[in-house]
Amino acid sequence: MKVEDMIDVKDGGKRLPTISLLVLSYNGKHITPIILDSILKLDYPKDKIETLIIDNASTDGSATLFASKYPWAKILTMERNVAYAAFNRAVQVCKGEYCFILNNDIEFDSKCLKEIVAEFERHPEAVAVGPALYDFITRKQLYTHKYLSRSFYNGSDYGTAFTQKDDEMATKETYTGVPALRTSFAKSLPYVFDPDYFLYVEDVDLAYRLRLMGHTIYRARKAIVYHKPGSTAKEVFSSERLTFLIERNTYQTYFKNLAWYNLILFSPYFFGLRLLNFGRHVLRGNFTCARAMIGAWWWNVTHLGLLISKRMVVQRLRKVTDRVIFAEMMNERKVIKYVFGRNRRR
Repeated sequence: MKVEDMIDVKDGGKRLPTISLLVLSYNGKHITPIILDSILKLDYPKDKIETLIIDNASTDGSATLFASKYPWAKILTMERNVAYAAFNRAVQVCKGEYCFILNNDIEFDSKCLKEIVAEFERHPEAVAVGPALYDFITRKQLYTHKYLSRSFYNGSDYGTAFTQKDDEMATKETYTGVPALRTSFAKSLPYVFDPDYFLYVEDVDLAYRLRLMGHTIYRARKAIVYHKPGSTAKEVFSSERLTFLIERNTYQTYFKNLAWYNLILFSPYFFGLRLLNFGRHVLRGNFTCARAMIGAWWWNVTHLGLLISKRMVVQRLRKVTDRVIFAEMMNERKVIKYVFGRNRRR
């Protein structure tokens, strides 16, 4: 189905569904206007868009500024900064048929929402659709494929000479931090993003859980968003803190989502690659990141009871085997080349 086939110009686009744009913002006085200004330029009926700014306990006065400058946007104020877990609350209060999970460092292409809706219409069973990410500065496409390893390291074809054919063949998204979700489905989940993650790996965790439930993430390659990766996180957190969050949350994702026999089978590989990465940090004299890796491991050891209870919740959702999920998400060679090759070039 083409986008234009879905729109009846005479009735003012009434056949288009409502969409809630959930914009996460923390001290985003200078960043969040990027996405808010681009919302005004969307080629989509304005009465079909609900914009919800999720203010994560900002201290820069940005919430007051946005309320004044963008009165058409609703503001959901969090009592403290819970990072991505704030989306869980936003999903429960939003009213659109679809809800779009968004960072504040994004700019929409004007046709983005129509292309997202078109992808949902092409796949009536779909619960999640991901946009195509382009670099905010260069306006070039960032990647066509993402990959996951059984070690739960991840990578993409970012920086490679991918072609238009590669783009056309990438009809599904392995994982994405900016998914559009069918709201009724999102509301039915125990959570969208694990509230214990704060930042990082929450996109991988959600993607694996969706597939565990028998779903997938379709990719709308013409639904373009321009992204400034890490604009907020890199300003707020040290490399040590970021390493801790990535490693801690990867352990959680691995433990919660894999079937018990695969936990046993792949643990030597999972821990072996982390030991290798730890050794590389030590040899390079990067002791802060090495310490962060130890801290991430220790956090999971001391929270084992919590992980077991969360694992039980996740595994009750299972409808397909890990083998089926691996076939769609995994590419060992490309992930290892991406992770360790990238590290060598740094």
